[in-house]
Amino acid sequence: MPEIRTVRTARTAHDCQALYCEATIQPGEQYLVTALTPGDEFIGNLTWQRLKICEPCATRWGQTLAEQATPRRPRRPTPSKPEEMP
Repeated sequence: MPEIRTVRTARTAHDCQALYCEATIQPGEQYLVTALTPGDEFIGNLTWQRLKICEPCATRWGQTLAEQATPRRPRRPTPSKPEEMP
């Protein structure tokens, strides 16, 4: 299963958790949150892990933050009339 990615805006300062990065994500800056599923091939983690990655590290290979975010599933349509309920 691939990782889940979300773009967030920092409310407090965070350290960037990308490999070899020592930057600090400042309040008001956007960053990428990645949730790694257990058994990731590269990291070899046994449990869920969550990484906070600064914008320069996330966009290093030419993709913007919006392009990297995992799209949300569309919401189920809600029935407008009681007779439409299953």
